[in-house]
Amino acid sequence: MDKSELTTDLRGPSEIKAACVEAIEVLIGENEGMATTEMAVNAVLDTIIAHSPSPRTVDELVRIRGPVDA
Repeated sequence: MDKSELTTDLRGPSEIKAACVEAIEVLIGENEGMATTEMAVNAVLDTIIAHSPSPRTVDELVRIRGPVDA
């Protein structure tokens, strides 16, 4: 995920948590129950990255997440 500029889609903690839950539900639905724990963690990290206004936070989370599988 390229984060070249700060997001303008700022959300509160409860909204980000809801977006994380939704990301995992979509992941599970799309993978017919074959989603791995790592896939779920990456879905959560991607959601937080997408809504983070801080370049430093984004850089740290991208390093934690690692490369995205193509």
